[in-house]
Amino acid sequence: MRSDKPGRVKQSRGSRVAMEPHAPRKEVEMVKFSRQIAKALDDALIRKAYDRLVLVAPPHFVGVLRTTLSERVERHIAATIEKDYLHLDPPEVRDRLERQLAAT
Repeated sequence: MRSDKPGRVKQSRGSRVAMEPHAPRKEVEMVKFSRQIAKALDDALIRKAYDRLVLVAPPHFVGVLRTTLSERVERHIAATIEKDYLHLDPPEVRDRLERQLAAT
């Protein structure tokens, strides 16, 4: 008992798929976390806690985060470094960031 298309639900504005696939839990949590970061960055900008912002995160998360940032925060992004530095100790992160920013 298979069909070519999933069932449809009629709505006031057209219709939609009745049984949409669930997003993986990891992705849901990533979006939730990115919204928290976006809010914190927006609040900090309102308080004038920074003038320029450098985003440093793994490539996929940078993409997710950028979808949640406000336009005013976006205007303050000076650079984006799409790298995963979570496994490094703070002095190594600092060194790599300094080299990355000097190259841009």
